Amino acid sequence: MSKKRVLIVCGGPDSEHEISLQTGQAVYEHIDQSLFDPEICVINKDRSWSWKTPELDKPFVEWSSISLIPFSLTTGSNDLKNRYEVDIVFNALHGQYGEGGYLQAILDQIGIKYTGSGMQASVVGIDKELTQQFVLSLNLKRVQIPKTLVLEGESLTQKDSLALTDFLHQKITSKQVVIKSATGGSSLDVFILPNNNWSKPIDSGIYKAIKTILATGEKVIIQEFISGLEVTCPVLGDRRYHDQLALPVGLIKPVGAWFDHHAKYSGESEEIFPAPLDTKTAILIREKSRRIHTALGCRGLSRSDFIVTSEGKIYFLEINTSPGLTPNSLCPKAAAAHGWSYTELITKIIQAVG
Repeated sequence: MSKKRVLIVCGGPDSEHEISLQTGQAVYEHIDQSLFDPEICVINKDRSWSWKTPELDKPFVEWSSISLIPFSLTTGSNDLKNRYEVDIVFNALHGQYGEGGYLQAILDQIGIKYTGSGMQASVVGIDKELTQQFVLSLNLKRVQIPKTLVLEGESLTQKDSLALTDFLHQKITSKQVVIKSATGGSSLDVFILPNNNWSKPIDSGIYKAIKTILATGEKVIIQEFISGLEVTCPVLGDRRYHDQLALPVGLIKPVGAWFDHHAKYSGESEEIFPAPLDTKTAILIREKSRRIHTALGCRGLSRSDFIVTSEGKIYFLEINTSPGLTPNSLCPKAAAAHGWSYTELITKIIQAVG
């Protein structure tokens, strides 16, 4: 049987470019080459595409400086099937370009199969506001959503300021507040700040954090801070419910105050798989993760994040429809706890394409 030719697409124009390069490198180095014939395509920050089968004796960060073959999806889409004979695109992108439906729409139009969720699930999944509204519509028992305010626009209006003051003073009681980009990932543009200056938000760090995110053109999510255990649960499978597999739940113990970008990728945090939760709670989180994955129409690998409070309450935070696969990422660790090697996980992600 001939091997499938897999094009690993990584990089991208978004802020998670470097993390995506790490994912692409890890996938290339661990893919089962007895089953697949891998190639690499790096999307540069200017959105140009460069094609290269990397020499593994070169550090990945130097790929951009070695000879690459320029490639245009617009003018050369047929080449993916004909000239390059690509069977499957392995989506190793992070950020809006690869997680938000853009790449998926292009590949759907070309007619090339790809790993991960389709355009619709990606568009909803990358937007934390849309995702939370979707999860609320499912009426999941025992799963709550943190109280949330969403602001958008080029700058804060007087109406926004009044809504913010009301939210911080009247709607929530937490001593801290979480401020984050609606579509950001890898814990970039996330702030956890004290909620102690609601009477003059214009002078507070909260106001400055909101302005920082609005300046990027993103919506801003302002949420009550939920104190508890941060847990995560990957799900692997296609859209048919009986084919979904919820991997072991993991407990995240960050090296600092919270699981920020440094904590995620420095390797210094402690991630425990399976999480030391009571059996009932662990089963519940796996069931709800699988339900969200299925209802949203996800395919391949997703990962849902939750907070479990000391009272046993469960709060859904977000879903990642294209989770990281670097050596320090959570999903490979969950797979290992399930008894799969990294290579086996990659193979199953590709096989989920169908």
